[in-house]
Amino acid sequence: MSNSFIASLPTHIQKLDNGLHVIVREDHYNPVASVQGWVCTGSIHESKWLGSGISHLLEHLLFKGTTTRKGQRIDHEIQEAGGYINAYTSFDRTVYWINLPAENVNIAIDVICDVLQNAILPEEEFVKETEVIRREMDMGEDDPHTKSSRLLFETAYTVSHYRYPIIGNKALFDQLTRDDVVEYYRARYVPNNIFLVIAGAVNPEPVFEKVRETIGKAIPRPLPTEYLPTEPIQLSPRECVVSGPVELTYLHVAWHIPDFRHTDMPALDVLALLLGVGKSSRLVVELHQKKALVLAIDAWTFNPGAEGLFGISAVTRPENFKRTLEEIHAQIEGLKSRPVTYEELQKAIKQCIAARLASRKTVEGQAAELGSSWILAKDLTFLDTYLEKIKAVTPEQIYEVAQRYLRLTNQTTCALTPEVSRVVSVGTTPRGEVSRPQLFKPRNEMRVIIKEDRRLPFVNLVAVFGGGTLFETPENAGITRLLSKMLLRGTKSRSAEQIVATIEGVGGHINTFSGNHSLGITMEVFGDDFELALEILHDLIFNSVFPAEALEQEKTLQLDQIAAERDDLLTHGLNVAKKSLFGSKAYGLNILGSEESLKKITVESLKEFWMRLCAPRNCVFAVYGNCDFDRVTRAIEKYFGAWCDTSKMSIHELISQLLVDFNTGSKVVEPHDKNQAVVIVILPGTTVFSVDKYPVELIQESCSDIGSRLFIRIRESLGLAYYTGAINFPGLVPGYLAFYAGTAPRYAETIVKEILNDLAELRQTGLQQEELDRVKAKVLGQRKLSRQDLGNQARAVALDELLGLGYLNQEAEDKHFEAITRQDVVSVTQRYIDPEKAVIVVLKPEPS
Repeated sequence: MSNSFIASLPTHIQKLDNGLHVIVREDHYNPVASVQGWVCTGSIHESKWLGSGISHLLEHLLFKGTTTRKGQRIDHEIQEAGGYINAYTSFDRTVYWINLPAENVNIAIDVICDVLQNAILPEEEFVKETEVIRREMDMGEDDPHTKSSRLLFETAYTVSHYRYPIIGNKALFDQLTRDDVVEYYRARYVPNNIFLVIAGAVNPEPVFEKVRETIGKAIPRPLPTEYLPTEPIQLSPRECVVSGPVELTYLHVAWHIPDFRHTDMPALDVLALLLGVGKSSRLVVELHQKKALVLAIDAWTFNPGAEGLFGISAVTRPENFKRTLEEIHAQIEGLKSRPVTYEELQKAIKQCIAARLASRKTVEGQAAELGSSWILAKDLTFLDTYLEKIKAVTPEQIYEVAQRYLRLTNQTTCALTPEVSRVVSVGTTPRGEVSRPQLFKPRNEMRVIIKEDRRLPFVNLVAVFGGGTLFETPENAGITRLLSKMLLRGTKSRSAEQIVATIEGVGGHINTFSGNHSLGITMEVFGDDFELALEILHDLIFNSVFPAEALEQEKTLQLDQIAAERDDLLTHGLNVAKKSLFGSKAYGLNILGSEESLKKITVESLKEFWMRLCAPRNCVFAVYGNCDFDRVTRAIEKYFGAWCDTSKMSIHELISQLLVDFNTGSKVVEPHDKNQAVVIVILPGTTVFSVDKYPVELIQESCSDIGSRLFIRIRESLGLAYYTGAINFPGLVPGYLAFYAGTAPRYAETIVKEILNDLAELRQTGLQQEELDRVKAKVLGQRKLSRQDLGNQARAVALDELLGLGYLNQEAEDKHFEAITRQDVVSVTQRYIDPEKAVIVVLKPEPS
């Protein structure tokens, strides 16, 4: 379980004369880099503005121009460099980051250093962004996960600054002025309160020199005196239950724990793994898999620089609220009454180590890890040292921390529940060697794509089958998703618990997925355990039994997911838009199905559907990572060489029989009882086989992100929306192209007009050359960045091969994007951007 390659990568640190530290990690494996500016200030450091969210507001304003770069020039400059720029604010930090091809790292350093010292914070942008954040606050009120989490922190903390939301309280936020933001910026954004982390294919000396030329000249200043109160010991249980416009109950139970330096923290982190991380964890097995009480449940630690929380979060139906709490307490008492077994503990330790190593797959992850180690401990090896402490945790330590911290008097329980009138029934049915990908074809028409990459100790195994909504009807809609879940619910020789425990017991993880075109199984294990993973895969494919009780549980959970989608305005709106455009077939069907269709699915119909899909010619495997080609092919032949093709249908034969008629030129207005409105404009799209998909993808990108034309027009210029964006979904049959915005209800119809006007202009003029160059550079840059994770690579390549695009499609697509001309875009906009054919969906509150 070593990670000697990453651990041995050269890491350098320099402290400049002005107090700023520069950290450089050399990783020349991929030609990409991540540049991150860490400001040691967040919502807990807001002093006289405490609780206002001024840190978050400043983060919004920082990219709005500097003394040398005006307005959108920052976003455009990074896009032209093939990069992506973003930022986040937390309790103790504000981080600005750029990921891009490594040859342009100096651009990223220059931009980050510029905004950190020379932002002009224009008054007009202050006005716009305060309105944007008010919309974001409203969104937080509408999002049950955000609202319930905020409730927990407000209840668990009584004096600590963690009780204040990072975004701020609206009443305090409304009192902020631009002068306040400027004062805060000048006081906190000083070089002695900032450090930079640069990770990737870079050489340290040129990086250090570049930083010295820019922010290295900034003058240090003393930081304001601040008082961070210590949270007093909790002496009695706390509870807060509130109701709101939701369909499910969002529950949190938490206990106070010490800060990250405390000797108990490694055991507490492992305890969280044991209880609620992974499919074989105690809470997931008992409450989710066996008893189907919860839609989702997990355990976690919030481990900041001061006192933290150990928590358990769950989503359940309102009628299961009380029993879910009882079952959580029963599991905790079980831990407190008897020590965990050595085997269970070792499984959790391996999971924890695997999770830490996984964060190092990308240069962004490496930079973030170095940044966290520095801001918390001023020690770049802190997390490596912490892993050694994790390995040393004993069953006795787990028992002791459970006894010490998970006490009733130290407990806070919070829940967001439905209003009484909204409690509705949702149904009673229960080291560095790399090769190019190689295609191996056994004798039975199946295809296996293998890529040797020994940079990290993992091997990723993906098995993907054709399936999805194109194989479904309104009567069995959702069966692909249900099938993907049931594949992990037991075989002839293994129970569901044994399947997951076998993989997680060696520090791996296993999951299934499904979508519009496919379903599949994914596993990641250490390379030595590859054959174990392959044997499990063989068992799942050929010996799954689909137990009736488990089917009813999964159907109930899927019904709960349908209800959860209705709680998310944008997701629900997209579902309405797709159904309006496609009707009740193809992509008009919800991949989750409906209450009616799920009730009709039986064990027999599930088995029949699986037999239809489970065929070598309808399946592609991908094996990526710490593996050997010859060993893999021998193992594939051993386990799957005798697999015969009995299916009478392939995904391509299905497509040839499927006709799609679009329902265009309509408008749907649907009322709801939340604070915000969502507008969606959806158009017929293209297919994965058409070269039109490349210009359409650039059109979509030109209307997404903070530098996009839609964002600039609707959010920046007019201040009408918090978020805007676009989705391009090329299908096996023609898919869709959608544009959306989240706004205040009073602006909904104006947003519709503005989107349609923008589409009409786009249809006439296409993209300007500067705009085209920028989005091409961004798309190509993001494609480079996405290839850092081998698991993502394996899944994408397997899907490409399955759909008929070929396993080398990812490389070929780069050339297609590079070759697109402005005339190509103009031609495509004429074919696909027709406002007259648009389906318009507006979700907004009913008038008072």
